[in-house]
Amino acid sequence: MFLHMSRLRFYIPRGDIRATIGICLRACAIMAAIEGTIMRNYVGLFLLSLTTLMYEILLTRIFSVTMLYHFAFFAISVGMFGMTVGAMIVYLAPQYFTEQNTPARLANISLLFGISIAVTLILYLNMMDFFQTSQTDRTNVMLLISYLLAGIPFTFSGMAICLALTKLANPIGKLYAADLIGAAMGCILLLKLLDHIDAASAMLCIAVLGCLAGFFFKNETTHHFKKILTACIVFLSIMTCSNVVLSAHNDSFIRIGEKFPVPANSRIYEKWNSFSRILIHGYPFSFVRPFAWGLSSTWPEQNKIKELILTIDAYADTPLMRFTGNLEELEFLRHDITNAAHIIKNNANVFIVGLGGGRDALSALLFHQNNIVGVEINDQIISALTHQFGNYTGHLDRYPNVHIVNDEARSYLGRLKEKFDIIQISLVDTFAATSSGAFVFSENSLYTLEAWKTFMEHLNPDGVISVSYWYGGAEMYRFLSLAVTTLKNLGVKDCQNNIIVMRNESFAAGGRIPGEVATILISKSAFTEDALNKLDLFAKINKFNILVSPRVRLDALAEIIILAKNPSAEVNRNQLDLAPPTDNTPFFFFPLKPQDIFKFHYTGNNLGREGYAIHILQYLLIEIFLLCVFCIFIPLYLKFKNIPFRKISHLLIYFSCIGLGFMFIELSQMERLIIFLGHPTYGLSVVLFTLLLSSGIGSLCAPAATPHGISNRQLLCLSAIPITLLLFGYLVSMLIPSFRDAILQLRIALSIIILFPIGFFMGMAFPIGMLLAKKTYPALLPWFWGVNGAASVLASVLAVAVSLTLGISATLMTGFAFYCIAVMTFFISSFQLRR
Repeated sequence: MFLHMSRLRFYIPRGDIRATIGICLRACAIMAAIEGTIMRNYVGLFLLSLTTLMYEILLTRIFSVTMLYHFAFFAISVGMFGMTVGAMIVYLAPQYFTEQNTPARLANISLLFGISIAVTLILYLNMMDFFQTSQTDRTNVMLLISYLLAGIPFTFSGMAICLALTKLANPIGKLYAADLIGAAMGCILLLKLLDHIDAASAMLCIAVLGCLAGFFFKNETTHHFKKILTACIVFLSIMTCSNVVLSAHNDSFIRIGEKFPVPANSRIYEKWNSFSRILIHGYPFSFVRPFAWGLSSTWPEQNKIKELILTIDAYADTPLMRFTGNLEELEFLRHDITNAAHIIKNNANVFIVGLGGGRDALSALLFHQNNIVGVEINDQIISALTHQFGNYTGHLDRYPNVHIVNDEARSYLGRLKEKFDIIQISLVDTFAATSSGAFVFSENSLYTLEAWKTFMEHLNPDGVISVSYWYGGAEMYRFLSLAVTTLKNLGVKDCQNNIIVMRNESFAAGGRIPGEVATILISKSAFTEDALNKLDLFAKINKFNILVSPRVRLDALAEIIILAKNPSAEVNRNQLDLAPPTDNTPFFFFPLKPQDIFKFHYTGNNLGREGYAIHILQYLLIEIFLLCVFCIFIPLYLKFKNIPFRKISHLLIYFSCIGLGFMFIELSQMERLIIFLGHPTYGLSVVLFTLLLSSGIGSLCAPAATPHGISNRQLLCLSAIPITLLLFGYLVSMLIPSFRDAILQLRIALSIIILFPIGFFMGMAFPIGMLLAKKTYPALLPWFWGVNGAASVLASVLAVAVSLTLGISATLMTGFAFYCIAVMTFFISSFQLRR
């Protein structure tokens, strides 16, 4: 079990106590100042939205650790679903939620929201503990329970935000602005929070903020309730502070358990940040067989080394090897298939994509390469390698020919004028949400035609790209497709002399390696006879199998791709889409044609890890659809009998279209910026922050209705949405390719600048529609809010389907089309109202 209350020991240092008391006193002073003003509703709503977004984003991090990367995206869908159910509850119980008791209801719900975050966290972690120890396959039950548990806090949040937007007397535009701006601030606050504390403590901190919102709605509540609210905040605050201190000593009483638990006595170091959770474990001075993905089966069992394992999220491992400076300690790396490029290139300049625990840099040192540049996007991994465990790993950063860079590899390489002899990409993609997911976060900026063009441009004429990955899945063939297309775009007519594929025999090091590894070598020029002879000898000594080379053709599908024959028959038989991904369709880890998603049957070994991801996606789509039907559409239908459908059909279309449009625009740009900025965290945070903040400001600036109904300014502002989206599409196509290799800060600034105008005008659509609905059908406001939310839930799935099928640009244009329909519907309503 994850909750051990008996381990709750308070040994907070005095300095921390003073700092904590000081913060609490300042918070109380601010609350007291706000208490007597009209601003309290805005502040309460701001806190609710801030907490909701923090909770949603944090779930993506937690799911990637507890359930594998496939589930990270499903936090977005569960968030939209839960909030929509909350709005439905408000609509279906109007006698309980009246304008008179709204402040008291908001205080009660805020308290329940905060408590539910902490309670569901504990229940979820204990549930995961049960499923991890269970010997039966209960994946589908686990998914449903996880969905429902995670959705409970969102339901309370949806009730509170719906009440605030539809029942409070404050202007709707200002309330909606507080809602969106609070959500935008939540994106930034969580990223900063995770840089300092672990995820479980961050979740408890979020629970405190959720309860704190109740203070700003509590004027109508009883003294008894105020005591309960204060007690809950104090208790949760104590739990948060205690867990933070205990986790620093690797002894927390609430811990996020990984999908594949490691022994408690082997856990040495754990650190969370906005990218991932890293866990370093093992026995530092015990001799073990080397952790090497492509190690030859001929390596003697008795030849062991000292090393630790750095695990990223749930199941992505990289070794931290004990290195004292003696290269003889690394002899086993000469027998690893991932180092095949070093066999044929001497005194080389090496560029390593994804430095990780430094294994590839050590390999380059072993082969006496000239210059080594290792790029790692996760600063915590670099910190562990060079600082916390620098003495253990030999301080690679102190070697004069080793340069460690904290950046995104593609854009950093694009900015360099230097060219390299070897560009090495060795299993840098993980079983974690940091690199791929099913399938909102499955975009990959390294595996597109545009990225490989950059790689090729930075190779010397006889340089080599070395890519290693698991053999047996669709990825190897997509790598080959990428290589062939890139070479042909560079003018290489016959690619069969420029590509080599080899694999090792199946070997599992301590049960952590899932199977055979293939290494693909791609050269701008044809491989020489000398290089082929060296590789043949390398393969013979280590019992590696050369599948494809200028001399060998042992893989039929690989031969079809390399010889540029039409692979359609083989592709259709295997249900595979092997077309090379582009920046517009960057879903490298989605190997099926979209129309075959539900035709595919997972057997446990077909398509490798992609098969499991597709299997999960199938069940998620079905469960999300059924939950929407039973929890949203059926309750609406039961209440539908007394509603004049024909009279309100234009409002239903309007609110549905702006909900669909906003999510299509948001998700399309999230997908695009993951490629442009190089990491899902950047894409998620920049898009959410910018669109929510700009939409909040747009809502604040939304023109009010005239006494006679719709104003010309409202019509003008809504007309600006499709116009701005068209201009945005043009700017994106022009600016993003031009700035792809700029520094990260400039790319983030450019993203914010081009996203801000569309968010500003899209933020006006909802309050303008609510003003019209309030004037015509005020009793149905919660329903319209719920319809908007239900459309957003469906859009979170539909937008992904459109991107997978037609590309990111098509998703953007679909969102544009929905906004055009919404604007036309509003114009028709305006005309009818004025008549």
